[in-house]
Amino acid sequence: MLRSAVPTALLLAYLVCAATSARADQTDSRLDDLFSKLHSTSDLAEGRRITRQIRVIWRQTENEIANNAMANAGWRLYNKQYDQALGAINLALAAAPEYAEAWSRRAAVFYMLGDYRSAVEDIKHTLALEPRHFGALAELGAIYMQLEDLEAAKSALLKALEINPHLAATRQNLETVERRLAGDPA
Repeated sequence: MLRSAVPTALLLAYLVCAATSARADQTDSRLDDLFSKLHSTSDLAEGRRITRQIRVIWRQTENEIANNAMANAGWRLYNKQYDQALGAINLALAAAPEYAEAWSRRAAVFYMLGDYRSAVEDIKHTLALEPRHFGALAELGAIYMQLEDLEAAKSALLKALEINPHLAATRQNLETVERRLAGDPA
């Protein structure tokens, strides 16, 4: 049962995910065309729209147990119940171990908990399944920034932007890293 405190935007995002075709995840054939369009557009709004479409596809899998577990994890994350979110994501991964987005989501939770080693391991798994996962690469860059490994951060952020040039926060992180590498402490 949905609670009235759930923001409308979050509910709409969930419904959009549920409305996508049953055949979706990192293996979805629509992704090649979307990535091609992502590279060919210089329009920021169009780039953001395509980015959202890619993310919607990544979130879905044919495995209903994994879909339900990931929806549960989303609600747990929204309520800052990180341990329960990890449990739900682990259930999704047990049901669908080739589901890249579950690995990426678990990496994000580990990152939020400050467990960077586990986050990096899950990001590596994500990228093995979906090398174009710009979100995982952007997060990897953020982790390396936290660890003060600026060269590794720069490399990951550049890869994320090579795949998706429309990531404003990633571009800002890259600028920060480049300034720090040049000796500017800011």
